[in-house]
Amino acid sequence: MVAGPSQNPKSDNNKQPKSTQGLSVKSVLQQGNALVKRDFFNWFQATVILALVFIVFGAVASQYVTFHEDNTFTIQHQSIIEIVGVVVLAPLFTGLYVMGVRAARGNKITVFEVFKFFPLVFLVALTQLLISILVQIGAILLIIPGVYLWMASVFALPLVAEKRLSPIQAIITSCRGFNKNWSSLLAIYGVMFLLFITVPLSYGLTILWVMPLYFCVMGIAYAYIFDEAVLDSSTTEKVSNESHFNA
Repeated sequence: MVAGPSQNPKSDNNKQPKSTQGLSVKSVLQQGNALVKRDFFNWFQATVILALVFIVFGAVASQYVTFHEDNTFTIQHQSIIEIVGVVVLAPLFTGLYVMGVRAARGNKITVFEVFKFFPLVFLVALTQLLISILVQIGAILLIIPGVYLWMASVFALPLVAEKRLSPIQAIITSCRGFNKNWSSLLAIYGVMFLLFITVPLSYGLTILWVMPLYFCVMGIAYAYIFDEAVLDSSTTEKVSNESHFNA
């Protein structure tokens, strides 16, 4: 398991993100895979819940879409629909990210953690809205800044949830952590992108594994960067052995 030196959210707020020099992308992916195996039932339920929320929200939002004869469409109340989507989805994604962090630390996780951060809905929704605005601005100026902001802000939601940072502080801290570990994280993003490509090719079946793997891998990266834990081969082997034992 991954265990940071401190589990107190407020005690680490002023610590600078550390570089994961020597962090093996292969080891992170292997450990993430082992964590998914260990808690697959909880991750399966969480994935199904998120899928159902997307389906229901999409069905409701589709009532406000008008298609025209020239194959174009307009969305009524688009801004309101987008804000409602953020308010509903941001706490769920925050719960999934923190599930990954807790799994990486060796804590027991349950599917109910997906709903744990609805009391923080204002903060996490505001954080997600700020990220979306920054990404859109970056994409308008030049696509590369938009992609960078999208990747670099990945840790913002768990930082708000765990360490109670403000949205701006969380985004800045997340970007600092990404900047110090950009090569490893960029490689992880590349692998996960290739894995997500398999989802439509498998008619959606691989999402049951790929999505939990993504949150576990990002949880591992978060724990290493902000908890100052160290990845080694024995950690990966230990988690792998536990997953086989539990199976």
